[in-house]
Amino acid sequence: MIQLSHGGRQASAASTGLECVAPSPIPSPFVKRQPRELTREEIRRIQRGFALAADRAKRAGFDGVEIHGAHGYLLGEFMSPGANRRADEYGGSFENRLRMPRETVEAVRHVVGRDFIVGFRISVDEFLGPQGLEPEEACRFVQELEGLLDYVHCSAGTYETKGQGICQPVYQPAGKLLSLAARMKQAVRIPVIAVGSLDFKRAEAALEAGQADLVAIGRQQICDPEFANKAAQGRIDDIRPCCRANEGCQSGFFRVYPMRCELNPAAGRERKYRIRKTLQPKRIVILGGGCAGLEAARVGGLMGHDVVLLERSGTLGGHMNEAELPPFKEKTGAYFRWLVRQVEQSTAAVILDADTSPERIRAMKPDLLLIAVGSNYLVPPFPGKEHALYADQVLFDTGKAGNRVVVIGGGLVGCEVALTLAETRGCQVTIVEMLNGLNQNMDTSARNTMLERIERNGIQVLCSHRVEEILPDGIRCTGPEGEKRLASDTTVIAMGLKADDQNAARYESLGIPWFRIGDCKSARSFAACTEGAWRVLFQLEDL
Repeated sequence: MIQLSHGGRQASAASTGLECVAPSPIPSPFVKRQPRELTREEIRRIQRGFALAADRAKRAGFDGVEIHGAHGYLLGEFMSPGANRRADEYGGSFENRLRMPRETVEAVRHVVGRDFIVGFRISVDEFLGPQGLEPEEACRFVQELEGLLDYVHCSAGTYETKGQGICQPVYQPAGKLLSLAARMKQAVRIPVIAVGSLDFKRAEAALEAGQADLVAIGRQQICDPEFANKAAQGRIDDIRPCCRANEGCQSGFFRVYPMRCELNPAAGRERKYRIRKTLQPKRIVILGGGCAGLEAARVGGLMGHDVVLLERSGTLGGHMNEAELPPFKEKTGAYFRWLVRQVEQSTAAVILDADTSPERIRAMKPDLLLIAVGSNYLVPPFPGKEHALYADQVLFDTGKAGNRVVVIGGGLVGCEVALTLAETRGCQVTIVEMLNGLNQNMDTSARNTMLERIERNGIQVLCSHRVEEILPDGIRCTGPEGEKRLASDTTVIAMGLKADDQNAARYESLGIPWFRIGDCKSARSFAACTEGAWRVLFQLEDL
């Protein structure tokens, strides 16, 4: 199948270079481009374009096409009362707003005939209230079209609904769109496809419950392209779980760069990163069993290297241990356990409570040393830090925090600590951030849904405020309006991580070829940790 779409008022200037057009001259609040209202002749030209595209797809050997009427693209804009304010036969009433997509489907069906699959994707709920398409009208739309269609694909949202419907990030509950597919299934006779953060278990449960006839799974198959094969073989535990952070897949789409995945560095670079047995196996010692170290051990083993991973503590995972603790980080925990399980099943040797002294490493005579000793929580320069706890202390034991909590730091760690305390303990939380916004480097959809969740939990946010001192009963800070004191029972330092340079440097003068990977190179995301491990291992093939 191939999906046919017209971006309408949500089309990006960077990706198309074309004029922005729409049913009405109303800009998308997300894209913020002024569209021009389409004429009747232009509407007919676009309909012919859909039909010609479908004809090309059929002649090219596709089994069918899916006409994209969801997510606020052009056909969805015609259906949506807020985006379509036309006064002619293509706007206003339900019948008129249906006219453009119905004529488009008719044109496609006329060209391809009845022996070719034609589906339609729709946002069953745009999550815009009366200004958007809502489930009752969406079901009526499909009822009117179902004689022309072979199936309906039930998604939700538009660009302006900030991740509520499209590629819901980790801060939205998984499977939240299943009820919309179930509602459509009650209204129509054609097959219904459900979508929306579905892993194998949720997808199977939805099919068994009769909520849908088929399921669509996107990000999970980017994360693990063998998803369907592993599922068919019953190897469910071997499926690499998508953690729904939207880094690389969704963020790449909006920033117009190639497809990436933070947990699967081969995504979009399958030729470059094709795992195969090396012709030059090496003895590789990996220092540290966090994200980067575990991924290097897993991939190094698959490539045929003699890999030994040394972890000086009694547990694997590094900072993944606390990263999985927030109530919305279920998939981070699933990825952590998958990674450990894959390493345990590999040829790599793992030693816990290991002797990681430089003398021991030299005695092992490795061909290559991968230093993955990780990072430490940043210690702030201001006085009074002895009165505070650090992020990992409260994440491992939320009972350590009192009722009123001040979290210093509005990056990913600070925001997730604040949400965890508010949601699991009912704490009154204030985030203090020196910059003018929270977590500004995050994927837009994930950041927006995080901010909504912060607001929904009543968490107070003070941006552009610098902490001057931590007091036994609060903090002293300065902001645009001068100095102020915030009272707290507990102050949490969550200002991020700093590479463990001192520990890493111990191994760099042993006369053994070495690379730093992961957080000990610089505090970084999962994406940078996995990417760094793959880059080094594939670089060996060129040495």
